[in-house]
Amino acid sequence: MTVPVLFPGLDGDRIPNVPKFSGSLAVEYTRALGASLQGSVRADVSHVGETFSELRPNSVFFETIDAYTIANLRLRVASDVSGWNADLFVNNVFDEVAIGRVLSAPFGRGLAFSTPPRTVGVNLAKKF
Repeated sequence: MTVPVLFPGLDGDRIPNVPKFSGSLAVEYTRALGASLQGSVRADVSHVGETFSELRPNSVFFETIDAYTIANLRLRVASDVSGWNADLFVNNVFDEVAIGRVLSAPFGRGLAFSTPPRTVGVNLAKKF
């Protein structure tokens, strides 16, 4: 028995929520701060290209989701001897409002999921 597959996509349509391009870059610099302390600074940037919410551009629920770039910074001080480290971090440094996904359907149009806003924090850790 053959079951027909009804699917709105056509050859050449882009898969929803998948960008043509995405990439990331990270750099980290580490330096000794004394006999038992290490310091480091890290910066990373992630870019996600434009995506679409649906397969077919003529769908009533089709929406274009803009490209976005997110940058993060982290400063770390760590002790090799005692096994602790302290991080000061800033995620989403430029407070980019980045929509990662849009869901639209008859019950709710334009439900958007975004990245968190700029977040500043401290992490303290100890190895046992």
